[in-house]
Amino acid sequence: MGADGELERRKARIVACGNEQRFGVDYSVTFAAAMEMSSVKLLLALGMTISKEIKRKLGVASEAELVLELQKAFYGLIQSGRLWSKLLQRKLQDAGFKQSLTDMCVYYRWKAEVLVVVGVYVDDLLVTGTRHDAVDTFFAELDDLKEDGYFLDQEATIMELLKKLAWKLRTP
Repeated sequence: MGADGELERRKARIVACGNEQRFGVDYSVTFAAAMEMSSVKLLLALGMTISKEIKRKLGVASEAELVLELQKAFYGLIQSGRLWSKLLQRKLQDAGFKQSLTDMCVYYRWKAEVLVVVGVYVDDLLVTGTRHDAVDTFFAELDDLKEDGYFLDQEATIMELLKKLAWKLRTP
C-alpha cells in the first residue's frame, strides 16, 4: 500500500510441481539455449580487445543492476528454459539483432557502425560491443521490454507485522 492507502503492488508464490509433468501431455521440447564454450571465449576476447573492460551486468548487486524476471512460465517447470530462450530470441530479433549462423546462442547488431554482440547461456547474457554507451543502450532497451502489470507480494503485510512485533523482538 502506498502512503495514500492505494494498492501499489501484489505478489504471490506459486509452486508449479514440474516433477509431476508428463512428456507429450504437459510439454514436448525442453532444452534451454547455451552457447558453445568457444563462443564464450570469443566474446570475452572481443570484449577485452575492444573495450579493455568486461562488465558483468547481470547477477551482481549494484545500483545499476538489471534483472529480467521470467513471467510467462513458472520456475521449476520442465519447459521454462525453452520458453525463456524463445522469448529472448524474439526480443533480441525485434531489437534488430541477428542470430549467428555458427552458434544459435550468439546474436549481433551493427547499428551506425557500432557492433554489439550478445551471447546467451541459458538465462545469463554475455554482452560486449565496440562502445560502452552501445552496451549501456542495449541494457536500457532490455529494461524497456518489460511489460506493465500487477506484481503480487506481501511486503506491506510483512512490514506491518514487523512493526507490531518489533517491541517483542527488542533486547532490553
